[in-house]
Amino acid sequence: MKFLSGFLFVLLVLWVAWFMTGGPTRESAWSGPFLSPPSPVGPGGTYGTESNGDGAAETVPPEVADIQETLRRQGFDENTVVKTTGISLFGDRISFGGFPPTGARDASEEYLEVRASSNNKEPINISGWRLKSIATGHEATVGQGAYLPRSGKVNTEQPIFLAPGERAYVVTGSSPVGVSFRLNICSGYLGRFQTFVPSLPADCPRPEEGYPDSGTPASDKCLDYLETINRCSAHIAALPLSLADNPSCQDYISQYVNYNGCVDLYKNKAAFYKPEWRVYLKKTQKLWKESREIIVLYDTEGKIVDSISY
Repeated sequence: MKFLSGFLFVLLVLWVAWFMTGGPTRESAWSGPFLSPPSPVGPGGTYGTESNGDGAAETVPPEVADIQETLRRQGFDENTVVKTTGISLFGDRISFGGFPPTGARDASEEYLEVRASSNNKEPINISGWRLKSIATGHEATVGQGAYLPRSGKVNTEQPIFLAPGERAYVVTGSSPVGVSFRLNICSGYLGRFQTFVPSLPADCPRPEEGYPDSGTPASDKCLDYLETINRCSAHIAALPLSLADNPSCQDYISQYVNYNGCVDLYKNKAAFYKPEWRVYLKKTQKLWKESREIIVLYDTEGKIVDSISY
């Protein structure tokens, strides 16, 4: 009993001393070997992450990590690797589509497809963006194009904007019409005398469809003949004798049954433009390897928009 009383007295003295020196308000009262985590062993890094500059870890997408590893194997220093593999703000809005650019015989047949997401809120300017091979270092820059090209004329070029849901076929070679251009419902006429890869859609308005809007005097004989002409076929053959006494029909055919005439008739129609561009990089040799290739699309700030590997 005396032992218990003595023990309680000692505890009381210790509690009073603890309380008088700060008690629960002391910082040391809440410190301990397990309340603060130990420092990591080694560098503390994690595969697939890198510092974003302020010490925080930033997740690197697998495709970007592949690009980084390829650059490291090529001997680039770490600063260059990180600098050239930043992620673009357009990364979820513009992307590659379709198939790898393999099997082309020359630059005119080699192409990539670039798509704008249908979820985008506004058109995106891709002029000035770069395409680069990580395997070879070959690269090219997307230039400007003609929003409404004219055949046989000098076309004014402007920045290329991809509206939501639109796409661009980016061809390594030069344009058969001299410029990059946006497709319209008359573009099929351009493919009758020149080769385009991919081929242009031959879905022009039928020749007789524009007859009522042209102001040409009505003529059953003229309409009958127009119905024999295929879509997107510029008429260069001699007219039949039955139309020899119909100069208005002759004028309609020579003026409107061709690309420029089709544009004149339909350019103000609501569905005139197609959601597609043909973009030409103006190279004489192919840019991309047939295999073991990584192609990267960079924005104007040199950041990665998308990549394709095969």
